[in-house]
Amino acid sequence: MIVGAMVNANIFGSMAVIIEELNKKASRFQRKIDIANTAMKNLYISNDLKHRVINYLLYTQSNRDHQRELEAFKQMISPSLQMEVTKFIFSSIIKSNPVMKDLKPKLTEYILQNVDTILCLPEDQIIKQGDDPDNKRREQYREHHSKFENRSDVW
Repeated sequence: MIVGAMVNANIFGSMAVIIEELNKKASRFQRKIDIANTAMKNLYISNDLKHRVINYLLYTQSNRDHQRELEAFKQMISPSLQMEVTKFIFSSIIKSNPVMKDLKPKLTEYILQNVDTILCLPEDQIIKQGDDPDNKRREQYREHHSKFENRSDVW
């Protein structure tokens, strides 16, 4: 009976901590929404633009949460399981893509081994046409480009 009461107390205590953390997260985000609403009210921004701003804030918050969850998930599992998850996510995308669906299996496998998931926010600049990339980007491009050039066995 005492053991049962201790187990129940432990479960309810753990639930209280989880709910507290969720409330903190929701409160922080609500503060951001309140700041945005106050600023938009003071600037006399139109209702249409207000709705677009709030929708953007909601979307970006959700996207950031998904990115954090994905990163945490990937850190929890082994590299071989990470590879299996990546293959699971991207294999159907590659097979349904009209440009990539007829690739040789070796090339598809090579792509799946070298792809990574990165969630970006709306209007994030990944790369800008005409920009002269800095040396780091140039090196990354050369490295990735040379990987594909030198892999004649998968073509």
